[in-house]
Amino acid sequence: MLIEILDKTIPGDISNSFRIELEETTTPLEIISVRVAHEVGVYNKKADDKLQSLVRPIAKETILNGLKKRKEIDIEKQIYVALEGFQKNAFFILVDEEQVSELNQKICLKVNSKINFIKLTPLVGG
Repeated sequence: MLIEILDKTIPGDISNSFRIELEETTTPLEIISVRVAHEVGVYNKKADDKLQSLVRPIAKETILNGLKKRKEIDIEKQIYVALEGFQKNAFFILVDEEQVSELNQKICLKVNSKINFIKLTPLVGG
């Protein structure tokens, strides 16, 4: 089923939204993997250099890709980085306004389910 993905800031502003295909019963691991694969796939097919994604390419990929020599971003690496980010609380996920906390937690989606990704930004000067 097509499920709406929303990227939100802490005040609740939506910075990005799109739909991805997910099974009715899924896990955060699957949601993150499908989301990142979708975003990187869209980026790799486009001619421009703007990646709107949950995670950013690792520094080595950015240097190698540069603006002059654009190469495809590795989907598997980006999924790994995103999963690691979830486990380190770089962002959290709300499914129908309820937070999920474990990668293998079973989630039952409905046709009108919404999945919110809330990316946390570290405080400066701490």
